Amino acid sequence: MSLLERMRSSSDSSFMQLVFMAIVIAFIFAYGQTSGDTVGTVATVNGTPIRATDWQREYRLAERGAAGSLDEAGREALGDRVKQQMIRKEVALQEAEDLGLQVSKAELAAWVLDQEYFKEDGKYSEKRYEAIIRQQGFTRAEFEDRVRKDLLRDKLTLLLWMGTTVAEPEVKKAFVEGATRIDLGYVRVRPAMFKDDITFSDEEVDAWLAENEARAKETYDSDFSRLYDVPDKYRARLIRFEILEDGVKPADLEERMKGLKAELEGGADFDALARRWSEDPSAAEGGDLGLLTESQLGSKVVSALSGLEEGALSGVLVNEREVRLYRFEGKEAAHIVEFETVKRDIARKHMIDDAAPGKAAAYAEDLLAKWKEAGTAPQELLDSQELTVQSTGPVSLAGDVRGGVPEIVLSAARDLEPGAVADKVVETGGVYWVVSLRSRTEADMSLYEDQKARIYEEVLAQKRQQFSKNWLDSAVASASIK
Repeated sequence: MSLLERMRSSSDSSFMQLVFMAIVIAFIFAYGQTSGDTVGTVATVNGTPIRATDWQREYRLAERGAAGSLDEAGREALGDRVKQQMIRKEVALQEAEDLGLQVSKAELAAWVLDQEYFKEDGKYSEKRYEAIIRQQGFTRAEFEDRVRKDLLRDKLTLLLWMGTTVAEPEVKKAFVEGATRIDLGYVRVRPAMFKDDITFSDEEVDAWLAENEARAKETYDSDFSRLYDVPDKYRARLIRFEILEDGVKPADLEERMKGLKAELEGGADFDALARRWSEDPSAAEGGDLGLLTESQLGSKVVSALSGLEEGALSGVLVNEREVRLYRFEGKEAAHIVEFETVKRDIARKHMIDDAAPGKAAAYAEDLLAKWKEAGTAPQELLDSQELTVQSTGPVSLAGDVRGGVPEIVLSAARDLEPGAVADKVVETGGVYWVVSLRSRTEADMSLYEDQKARIYEEVLAQKRQQFSKNWLDSAVASASIK
C-alpha cells in the first residue's frame, strides 16, 4: 500500500477527508492566477525566495476571508501571519525533499482523477480539467507542481503521524477528564477596576517625568494622529426622518421636512421640534450631535454646512435611507495639541496604568485570605468593588469552560475538595482570579468501554497534530530565514 493510499485509509478517516478537501479548495480557488517571475521577495528560507506576488495573492485570499473590515494595524498583522504561514509551508516542503519523499506521476494523476471538480456525469473530463486550470490562470505544469508540493507536504505530515501512538492509560485519562463534571465559583479581578481610585500629586507626576519623559513623548508620538492632530470639528443639530419600505413615501417626508424648516425660519424652537419629530437618537438631546469631524459627518453634510452662519439651517438632504435637516452651531478649527500641553496627563495615565495591577493583586490576595478564613466569600469586600462570585456551572475537567474562564484557572481548582478555595491567586493575561470548587461529579466508568474507540481516535488526532506542530516549529527555528 502506497503512502498516499495509507493517508486515505487512515483510521482517522474523517480528519483525512477534511485534509483532502482543504487541498482541493486551496488549489482550485486560492491560486487564482499564475505567479510569474519577480525580483520582489518578502522572505528567503534557506536561500529559497518567497516571492512578493505569491504573498500578495495569499494575502488577498486571507483578507477576503477576514471577518469585518480591517484597520491598518489589522492589515499589517494579517500580512505578517500570511508571511509566517508561507515560511512554514516552504520549510515543510524543504524538509520533505531532504528526507527523499516524492510524489509520483501516478499518485498525482490519481489525485486529479479523484476530484469531483474535474468530473462530468461522474467521470473525469480532460476537457473540464484543462478549462478549470486555464480559467484560474495556470498552465498545466504550474497547477500540477502546486498540487505535487502540497501532496509532498502531506506525506511529510503522515510520516510524522506514523510514529504517534496512544496508550490505554491516555485514553482512560481523557475519558475521565471529559466525563468528570465540576462547578467552579470564581471572582475575576481586573486592574482597570482600581484606576479611578488611584491619584498622584503634582510633585509625584513631576518626579516621574524627570525620569520618564522619553516614555511620555513616545506615547504622544504614537497617538499623535489619533488624539493630538485635531481636524476641523463641526457642531450641529439634526432632525431626521427614516425612510421605510412600507412607510411614508420619500417625497412626502421631504415635504414634511420642508414644512419644519419653514417653521424654524419663522422662529420655532429647533430643540423642541427635534425632540418631538426627529427619528434620530440625538432627538433626546434636542438634535444636538456634539462636535464631529468631517469623516464622522460625511463630506456631503460638511458641504451642506460650509458657508453657513451660526444658527443657519442647511437645505433638506435626501438619500435612499433618510431625510435630514441640520442647523449649524459652529466650528472648532483644526489644531495641534502640543506635547508640553498634555505631557502631564500622559504621565499621570502611565503612572495609574503601572500602579493598577499592584492594587488588583493586593485586593485579590486580601479576598483570598478572608475567604479561606471565613469559609465563605467576604461580601463586604466584594461589595466594595461591586463584584460577585460567578459560577461556571457544571463543566468537564477537559477544559470546556464557558464564560471565558482560562485553563489555568480550571487547573487551580480541579483537585480541590468541594467547598474549598484554591491556595493561590491565579494571574493570567493581567487579570487576577480567586477560585473555589463548588461541586464535583465523578466520571461514570461503566460508560468507558462503549466510548473508548471514539476517544482513542480523538486523542490520537490531537497527539498527531501537536507532534506535527512541535516538529515543524523546531524545523522553522533551525532554518535560515531572512
